[in-house]
Amino acid sequence: RGRAMDGAKAEEVEQERAAFLKICRAFQGYAADAAEEVHRWERMFERLPPAHQSLLAHHRDKHVEAYRCVARNDKFLSDM
Repeated sequence: RGRAMDGAKAEEVEQERAAFLKICRAFQGYAADAAEEVHRWERMFERLPPAHQSLLAHHRDKHVEAYRCVARNDKFLSDM
């Protein structure tokens, strides 16, 4: 029974390690992934007809602010 518990504990430790590494990789790739998402927003916005773009002109400012937030968040994550 002791060995079964040791095996279960080892498996639990390995699962925790894998989860931790997944989180670390997500933090490391945050800036690129988030910037790509904002870029996707820009591409989708550019596909709208000009009349719709003019109705949503404030979204361009939101894109700029989103890039600023990505940079700020990336600095926070890097400083951790």
